[in-house]
Amino acid sequence: MSTVHERRKGEPPLIDTTSDHREWLRAVEKLIPPGPPTDPAVFPLLRHPGKLQLLLVTASDLPKEVHTKEQESFLILEGECICRVGDTDHYLKPGSYFEVPLNAGHTLHVRSERLVAVMQRLDV
Repeated sequence: MSTVHERRKGEPPLIDTTSDHREWLRAVEKLIPPGPPTDPAVFPLLRHPGKLQLLLVTASDLPKEVHTKEQESFLILEGECICRVGDTDHYLKPGSYFEVPLNAGHTLHVRSERLVAVMQRLDV
C-alpha cells in the first residue's frame, strides 16, 4: 500500500535533517536566476497530492502565515534568514534545515542579498 509521503520514481527526495544542501544546490543550480531577485521567484520541484516542494529565490521577506494541515520545512541552500515563530527567532544559514511547528504563525526575514531555499509542505 502506498502512503502519501512515499517517494515516486524520478521525483526528488523529501528534505529533512539529513539533507545535504550542497547536493541540492548542484541539482537546482540551473533554475537559480543570476544576481539578486527583484521579487520572490518560485520554481516547482515536486507537486503531488499531499506533497509540495518549491525552490524559493528571494531578497524579500515572506509575510506571516499559519499552516493547520501542512507541515512546512525549509532547507537553506544560499544566504541567511531568520524564521520567526511566535516570539522566537531561528537563525538559518546554508545547510540549515528548519521545520515550522504546525499551527504556529511564522515569517521569514531575509538577511542577505538573496535567499535560495527548498521549501516543502507535506499534508499531515
